[in-house]
Amino acid sequence: MNNNRTALVIGGSGGIGEAAIRQLRDDGFGIYATYLTNRPDTERKDNLRYIKCDITNSDDLKSMFALIALETPIIDVVVFSVTPSVEYIRLMELESGEIENHFQVQVMSLVRVVNLLRNQFEKRHPTRIITIGSEVCIGRPPTGLAHYVIAKSALLGLSKMLAVELAQYNSTANMITPGMVETKLIEKLPNKVKEMNTYQNPLKRIGTTKDIANAISFLASEKSSYLNGANLIINGGNVLA
Repeated sequence: MNNNRTALVIGGSGGIGEAAIRQLRDDGFGIYATYLTNRPDTERKDNLRYIKCDITNSDDLKSMFALIALETPIIDVVVFSVTPSVEYIRLMELESGEIENHFQVQVMSLVRVVNLLRNQFEKRHPTRIITIGSEVCIGRPPTGLAHYVIAKSALLGLSKMLAVELAQYNSTANMITPGMVETKLIEKLPNKVKEMNTYQNPLKRIGTTKDIANAISFLASEKSSYLNGANLIINGGNVLA
């Protein structure tokens, strides 16, 4: 790609991932984006390339980075926006495998990604890591989402550790914590839960993917160069930290 800056959007076929891609392309980035099951209409167009990748599989990740390295030597921004399907399951009915699945996708996959970028970090190229969390980690968590809450809470901790440990390499890590956002991720939640969230929100609406993409744009820009370890809460004031 010939763009001056390159972004990797992990979870590019999800609602927030798709919005991030549109916004970052408008910002002038060349984009690589992962997908697994939701195959895009075309895998390459203009300054965008989709790559099929199971991010829980180390070999898949290595192959993806090797493919990217053939076209560009540096990834300037990594947007980590991936979550398994979320179902409303009470903790007493939750299987350990469901928790492990969320943990592998949302936490260990990012650890693998960072390890594969080690050479880039050691060359002190300024790299931005942007993770997508959730307001369920703030205050009292909702019932029925323990698998999701546990993984997102661990991702928050990982993002803080990345901020501390990557700073020596001239790189930063920040998190965006959305409230409920109108995406396919919440399709399986009871309508009552979504209606209550809208009613209780001071702005009386659920968030949009554009709301989150705007924050991603800021964190990917030079305007955020001194921001590190921050957690931007984008939820209309629904939960205050």
